[in-house]
Amino acid sequence: MSFSELTYPSEGVTSQQEATAQGHQCPTKVDRILGIALEHLEVTRELGNALLSSYFSNMTAFSLFSREILDNRLAHTKSILDAEALLASIFSFAARFVATPSAETSDHTGSGTPAASHFATIASQRLRRAYTESEDLTPSLTLIQAYILLSYFELTESVRPRSWRILGECVRISYEIRLHAIDEDFDPDSDISAIGIDLEQWTMREEYRRAWWAIWEMDVFASTLRRLPTAIDWTQNFTLLPVPDSDWFSRSYQKSCFLASDPALRWKDLTKSGNRSAKAWFILINSLMRNTQVLVFSARALALEPSYAEQLSVDLTLVSNALSCTTVSLPDELVYSGEILNFENDPTDGTQLQADADKYSIHLMTQLSHVMINNYSVRARAPWANNTSKESSHSHGLHSRASTAEWTKYLNAAEEIVKIVRNSNPRHYRHVNPFLVNTLWFAAAAQCSCRVFGPTSLTRQHRLAGSNLDLLQLTIDRFISFWGSTEKLKAKLARLERGLATLMQPRDKEHGDASRSTQSDMILQDVNAPSMLDTTGLDLLTANWDPVLGSEEDVYDENILHSFAGNFPFGLDDLIAFANA
Repeated sequence: MSFSELTYPSEGVTSQQEATAQGHQCPTKVDRILGIALEHLEVTRELGNALLSSYFSNMTAFSLFSREILDNRLAHTKSILDAEALLASIFSFAARFVATPSAETSDHTGSGTPAASHFATIASQRLRRAYTESEDLTPSLTLIQAYILLSYFELTESVRPRSWRILGECVRISYEIRLHAIDEDFDPDSDISAIGIDLEQWTMREEYRRAWWAIWEMDVFASTLRRLPTAIDWTQNFTLLPVPDSDWFSRSYQKSCFLASDPALRWKDLTKSGNRSAKAWFILINSLMRNTQVLVFSARALALEPSYAEQLSVDLTLVSNALSCTTVSLPDELVYSGEILNFENDPTDGTQLQADADKYSIHLMTQLSHVMINNYSVRARAPWANNTSKESSHSHGLHSRASTAEWTKYLNAAEEIVKIVRNSNPRHYRHVNPFLVNTLWFAAAAQCSCRVFGPTSLTRQHRLAGSNLDLLQLTIDRFISFWGSTEKLKAKLARLERGLATLMQPRDKEHGDASRSTQSDMILQDVNAPSMLDTTGLDLLTANWDPVLGSEEDVYDENILHSFAGNFPFGLDDLIAFANA
């Protein structure tokens, strides 16, 4: 024990990586454990095998294990309760792909497949029991994997308080077994080769790395939507980025790297390592999106503080440069170039569906980052942010051209999202991470903004906005219908567009913008949403509304506009000031 450990008032947590992952599974033992667990879950062996097959055929969001690695984990599990929790959480995903029509409206049927929610409930119950019974014992990786898949199920439905707290537990438990420091003994500057690597140890550690990065990804997703700090401390992250599945499953060593704190170093480190993993590159781009979101939607940025503008501009430029370098450095097989994505496995190649999902995810996250980077510039040039009526004709012309340029970049990113949706299999929503539906919402909100506030000089964008919005709304509806999300994203879009048109209308008429005023009138007629005032004439800006859970009532209040401002290039203060101008 070191001096620092001896002089610290509490015992530290040591990494307890289970040696079970190093050995090879015993088929008889796997069969016995699986049989007992399925019996306790009241699932037949036939249905259990179908659900497991469904999971590995359709799970593209996270690669926590292969079937061989899962069997190995089950064979060496020390708790049947942990095994039941993991299987139930796996089934909560897989059931959507094998569910019978009768299971769509019932948690359990006598002859059909139970609904996904049925297995999620069982997984939650088993996890509670296992966590209670373990008391002060270090949780197993099996238990954490079950927590990951349950958190995934809950977040898919909504980033509401329940799913937020379950994810928080998942983060805390992962810290207990030091998933954040799996490779703290690794020297990234060492010239290590496969010859000096213990492949069994490396393979085992990769399973832990996959668990950690799945938690990291969910933490970024939930924290971004709720505009709250992440639970994971990025400065204390000593776990290497994941390598390609093909290398992991075949025990072929591939060097990797850490996710650097400095955005400018991330693409350099990953390129230097030679790691071509789609997940590693997605994580890198996802991290840049999060960096951008924190900058653009900070209180000072939303308030458009002049004293903060220069610093923010520099910071955004640094992130933008890092994003550009990252996209240029992407391995060719991960670059989307406008091709059709079929989301179907070729009979001779069982990895095509995953490859299409990877391209789709990386492209959407890249464009979302661009949308956010250009967000501030568009917001800063909003009609209410500059009193252009007092400007000279020359300066007004310069302002208009700059505004058009910023809008063009902003909308180009949104149109890239529309393009890949248009070029994907109509049923692609079944085969990508459902978290990405929120990226489609950002793109749809951009189309709304173009229709209501975009420069009239953007003729092409205005003509396409309505059609693009239709495609995005339809795709969002399909995502929500299949994945069972409780988010009313389409309703929010309708309320958003009407609310913005309502705010714009009096200003347009006051300033004599007849074409814009007519456009606002048309939007107000087209969008089926309530007025800013209720039947009694009371201002609904003060009504109660939960920005995360939403409301059955279509009302406009501070919270809903705050919620929209977080996903839209105009802040709440801007909107209210503009409405009262």
